[in-house]
Amino acid sequence: MTAFAEIDLSAPKFKPKLKNVLGKKLYKDFLKEHPEHKGLTLKEFKAIVVEFNGQLRETAINRRDGIALPERLGFIIVVKCDRALKSIDFDNSKKYKKLVSFRNLDSDDYLAKIAYTNYSVKYSFTHREIWKFQPVRQFRARVSKTFKDHYTKYFHLTKMNLLSDIYKKK
Repeated sequence: MTAFAEIDLSAPKFKPKLKNVLGKKLYKDFLKEHPEHKGLTLKEFKAIVVEFNGQLRETAINRRDGIALPERLGFIIVVKCDRALKSIDFDNSKKYKKLVSFRNLDSDDYLAKIAYTNYSVKYSFTHREIWKFQPVRQFRARVSKTFKDHYTKYFHLTKMNLLSDIYKKK
C-alpha cells in the first residue's frame, strides 16, 4: 500500500454557484408558447414539472432499458460498471498511516451510473453532441438507495460494450 498524506481540512473549499432553471422566466416562456394555459399559476406550474420529473426518475430506475425522453431528446438509463478508482477511507488511512480503500460489498463492487445518450435517436437534432445531462441530487440518492437491492437487473457496461449499443436495432 502507498503512504497516506493528511488533508488540510481548514483549506478553502470550492462550491459552484447553482442556477435554478425552474423559475419565472421559464413560466413566462411557457405561457407565451401555450396561451391556453394562462390560468395556471407559477406554483401549479412548478408542481406539475416536479411531478413529471419524479415520474421520469422512477421509470428510469425501475425499467432495465431506461426511459426515452420526450421530444426525442435521448435516453436516460441506469447501468452498473466496475470501479475505476478506489474510494479512500480517510479515517482508517489516517489511523494506520497507509492508504486504505472502502469495499463496496453491498453490490459486489459495482457502481451505479445514471447515463444519458442521444446517439441512437432516429431523427437527430441540431448540436446533439454538446448536450449534457446532470442528474439532480434526489435522482442520484434514489438510484443509490435502490441499486444495493437490485444491482443485478441493470446492464453491465464495460470497456468493450458502449451505452449506445443497448439501443441499437438488432
